[in-house]
Amino acid sequence: MADITLLLALHNHQPVGNFGSVFEVAWERCYWPVLKAFYEAPTVKVSLHHTGPLLEWLDAHRPEYLDCLREMAARGQVEILGGGFYEPMLSVLPERDAVGQIRKMADWSEGRLGVRPRGMWLAERVWEPDLARIIAEGGMEYTLLDDTHFFSAGMTERPMHGSFLTEKAGAAIRALPISQELRYALPFQPVEETIAALRRIADETGRQNIALTYGDDGEKFGLWPDTYAWVFEKGWLADFLAALQDNAGWLATSTISSYLDANAARGLVYLPTASYEEMGHWALPPEAGQRFDDFRHALADEGRLEANRPFVRGGIWQGFLTRYPESNAIHKRMLRASGKLEALRRAGGAEQVVAEAEGHLYKAQCNCAYWHGLFGGIYLNWLRAALYNHLYRAEALIDEAAHGPTYRLCTVEDIDLDGRDEVVIDTPEVGLVIAPALGGAIRAISLRRHAFNPTDVLTRRIEGFHRLLDRAVVMDRQSARAMVEGEEDGGKPKSIHDLVLAKEPDLKRLVIEDPTGRFCAVDAIYPTMDPVALVDQLARGVARASVPIYGERFALEGVREGATLEVAMRARVPVSHIGVGLVVDKRVVLSEDQRAFDLAYDLSAVTTVSGLFTVAFNLTLLAPDAPDRTLQIDGGAPRAMNTCGAQAGGEALMTDGWQRLALRLSSADPADILYHPIETVSQSEDGFERTYQGTNVTFCWPIMLLAGQRERFLLSFEVIPATDGFAGPTPPTGLPDPDRVRLHPRLLCFAPPGL
Repeated sequence: MADITLLLALHNHQPVGNFGSVFEVAWERCYWPVLKAFYEAPTVKVSLHHTGPLLEWLDAHRPEYLDCLREMAARGQVEILGGGFYEPMLSVLPERDAVGQIRKMADWSEGRLGVRPRGMWLAERVWEPDLARIIAEGGMEYTLLDDTHFFSAGMTERPMHGSFLTEKAGAAIRALPISQELRYALPFQPVEETIAALRRIADETGRQNIALTYGDDGEKFGLWPDTYAWVFEKGWLADFLAALQDNAGWLATSTISSYLDANAARGLVYLPTASYEEMGHWALPPEAGQRFDDFRHALADEGRLEANRPFVRGGIWQGFLTRYPESNAIHKRMLRASGKLEALRRAGGAEQVVAEAEGHLYKAQCNCAYWHGLFGGIYLNWLRAALYNHLYRAEALIDEAAHGPTYRLCTVEDIDLDGRDEVVIDTPEVGLVIAPALGGAIRAISLRRHAFNPTDVLTRRIEGFHRLLDRAVVMDRQSARAMVEGEEDGGKPKSIHDLVLAKEPDLKRLVIEDPTGRFCAVDAIYPTMDPVALVDQLARGVARASVPIYGERFALEGVREGATLEVAMRARVPVSHIGVGLVVDKRVVLSEDQRAFDLAYDLSAVTTVSGLFTVAFNLTLLAPDAPDRTLQIDGGAPRAMNTCGAQAGGEALMTDGWQRLALRLSSADPADILYHPIETVSQSEDGFERTYQGTNVTFCWPIMLLAGQRERFLLSFEVIPATDGFAGPTPPTGLPDPDRVRLHPRLLCFAPPGL
């Protein structure tokens, strides 16, 4: 009998919406060579988890991988792990969807890989006690959690080993503690050091038969920075598998189910809400995160951190839903779609429609774009766009099945659960979410034919990791690692703590905190009369409105339905400390063909009001400088989406040749049209990087109103699809004609190289 049984588990994942080229590189540099290495070491047992997006891509593009995996499962070398099919955070789903995702994975695995999983991988190991019941209902017998979960429950044994029972309302599963020590060692430490550490554990535990669980991202084996050369070119994985075979007399490997069948649970545990240690830190707001860091450092300085580490915990994953309203908006829209689907299911909706809508709903539950840690996550606009794409496709199927092909739905509800009602409009063409309590801003515009949300623009905010930018070095990771480590370590990969990397210089200037959310129909009056000065201030986040209409709570006057649909709102806006100075009537009128809407403003002055009245639209076509994504003012020269300037005109046209659509913003009266990019600074595995979120287009007019005077403005938003003669854009040729555009010299720093 072996002294130690090593339970190896690898978790392989690519998110919904990731580029096909990323899947291909991951397959070539990680998934396929890892699987082949295990195939050629048939006595080494391993449990493998692949998420649904990756499985579907492999089935379509690299079926030989799944054929090999099926063969290895059939011969008992590989155990297939289940989980939520599209890697959702189960704890924030309706129970029906959580169970459905688990069962979908089990059904898919049984059909394609010939085996039904008995246990599952839990996304980011985000655990809540009620999950024991949900996992059991999904047909799973066990899951893997971090050993820190067990330490947080007051358990002190080290190393944590074997398996335990946990239950909720009598529904029990087994939980295996993942060794943090092994997670940090594999594959980063030399093989001989890892084997020596395992032998030391065997000696210290009296050579009893214990099982240690290793469970972590498969991408560490070739896809993480610097790991391909270490794992494959320098032979780490081949040496590790050979060492396991050479030491099989005292160090055995086993699939998890085989081990559980032969060994009883060690006892009953009740684990608190938890994830891995880093997640608790990331989920905190920046200020709280800094205080958390300070507290940990103080404990470390006093020599008390290690003994108390299990009780020094940050926030929970749901903190991201309050930190990022953009994440919350996707999550609550997903919950709403889930409820609509369940209503259709209960009403006996067509089975095919229900199944197709459910597939899109499940894809929209993929966790990656809801949060961020060391990688981009929510900062990556294409991942958020993919979630909205599937949400809108699910909703379109459900709404048409429930209400017919010409539906026009309008409800007043608190769609984002912020305690304030929104007006929600759904049609086959355009959907709107209007927030009277936020100055009547339009929080979302859904293009249902294209399954696209052009208003999904991330607000610029200060992050805790921005503190590191002061010492960021512009250098590629390979050069930085060589500079830090030298060659004496044999080239083993490490996380670089001695240098903070950036992909370009002077990123700190892009760290900006926006005063308002990045929505549409965001209104304000600014004290300046100079639109060029104003666009500069808006781009740098320093503009301050004298009358911030966005911050006012509008009363919903009514929703009038006829050939068009009109939402009327009113607010009495105070100016400074003088009292009520302005009455704003704001109407949103959806056109009869549902492809356009008008924004009508009626400003009535109670006291003197002057300045630039502005209406801002924050929109994205996802790419900042692609030749098929352009902005034109009054039919002028197309320019890239990340240029900045001000121009007199009446129309702004944003053209998307990739999705074959255009968005036209137009004013009934001549205006100054300001435009600038919304760019954020986020983390990636290769250092800090600029991330394009969208483009702000602001219409502005000078006003000078005395008490009793009125002013009216009318704006239109129109979707122009390919069926209306869309011809595609002309690629940008450079800066617009200087005779038509007023550019402030400072604004040129925002233009991309070459423009």
